[in-house]
Amino acid sequence: IMTDLTPEQNGGVIKTIIKQGSGDSPATGDTVSVHYVGTLVENGEKFDSSRDRGNKFEFKLGVGQVIKGWDLGVASMQRGELCELVCTAPYAYGDAGSPPKIPGAATLKFEVELFDFFGEDVSEEKDKNVMKRTLTKGSGYKTPNDGATMDVEIEGFTSTGEIFMELKEILTHGDEKTKGLPSAIERVIGNMKSGEKCEITVAAKHAFTKKSEHFPAAPVNENVKFVINLKSFEKAKEKWEMTKQEKVESARLKRAEATELLKNGEYGNSRKIFEKIVSLLDSSTDNEEFSSSEDGMSDEEAEKPPTEDKKPDETEGDNKFNEEIVEILRASNLNLALCSLKLNDFDKTIYYCNSVLNKGDNEKALYRKAEAYFKMRDFHLAKEAYQRVIDFAPDNTSANKQLNECDKKMSQEKQEEKQRYQKMFRNFST
Repeated sequence: IMTDLTPEQNGGVIKTIIKQGSGDSPATGDTVSVHYVGTLVENGEKFDSSRDRGNKFEFKLGVGQVIKGWDLGVASMQRGELCELVCTAPYAYGDAGSPPKIPGAATLKFEVELFDFFGEDVSEEKDKNVMKRTLTKGSGYKTPNDGATMDVEIEGFTSTGEIFMELKEILTHGDEKTKGLPSAIERVIGNMKSGEKCEITVAAKHAFTKKSEHFPAAPVNENVKFVINLKSFEKAKEKWEMTKQEKVESARLKRAEATELLKNGEYGNSRKIFEKIVSLLDSSTDNEEFSSSEDGMSDEEAEKPPTEDKKPDETEGDNKFNEEIVEILRASNLNLALCSLKLNDFDKTIYYCNSVLNKGDNEKALYRKAEAYFKMRDFHLAKEAYQRVIDFAPDNTSANKQLNECDKKMSQEKQEEKQRYQKMFRNFST
């Protein structure tokens, strides 16, 4: 049976199935793996063959990497299918052709076999733990920014295809985690266009690692699939469009969310939100210094948001918010240092500590910086940093204890180095 695959039904791409495949078909943006043999319809001359080269050909479907006839033809195929595609010049190489093997205005015949296809790797680590397939293309070029209001539908499926959750509501982009959704969904939605519908497969470690309060039927420690339909969205104001009051109000909400994640040990997700806070407020301080006052909390505790929101007199202008902005920035940088320390990202720990210390000494920033040096096994710098903690806060028993540990480690390293040299000299003498 011959089928016209062109939307206009103009005979530009005619498909004939030679061997039936099975399952679903690839979607726009999928990477497909095929074998093909191309011949000229006019004389049957072969001009190209992946089979002759012995390597399957891979390309991304529907994004213009191949001729139009292929984008249409392969999109209609199933895994294991073998078919013949006859493509007229407008769906092949046009009037110019592709010299020297393909003359101008040539009609081409391809025998194509589809072996496999898979979505786009949208995982942060690029390890294929989050794979996306576009089911319906969106319109325009805009994507939701942080704080955008979105009309979205999300369905969740187990690895066996059973639905375990369905969400249809107006969401604020950036609040997906507070709704109990995996962080992968927020990242994917942030790159979707209005009207786009996609399917993402999420590996167990990025899905539900414990019982979900929001979605009790969600499988724990299993791979899951989500279908996301971003029906429409309205972008939030960009930070340069916001007043100082609007920035502070947004930062308060984000701070509460990030602090809760930090308490629950979700250091990566917490760090991302604190980074957004710093980005939002960093140019709003009018060069005022951070407050260096301490609240008596231990180093393991998070910088907690105030129990009550401040309600400045709006008639007094933006300057009323400067003090709160400075305090939020100080706390956010301290928490960024703590999250980074927990994630063994010691360079960033030191960076965030310095962001606080540039405005004046701070016990927690000094201590976390010292801890980063210690864990990097730079015991000389760690000792200097712990000494700064003690100079600033003599009663800090943890710093005093770690100072002694630095001496022990340096002595141990010196002894090990001595033994290495003795062994080396013995080897030279033999």
